[in-house]
Amino acid sequence: MRILSWNVNGLQARPDAVNRLVAELQPELICFQKVRKKDAFLICIDGYVLNI
Repeated sequence: MRILSWNVNGLQARPDAVNRLVAELQPELICFQKVRKKDAFLICIDGYVLNI
């Protein structure tokens, strides 16, 4: 099983980097830490289900 874990601040500013990593690594599970945003937001990554 491949897991991608990313300690990132400002995830919304990096959607291209996220999509590039996911395409390259093709992980089964993706974990993001230190995601800060006042309003709720969703990041769409093809083939993955988002759980907040």
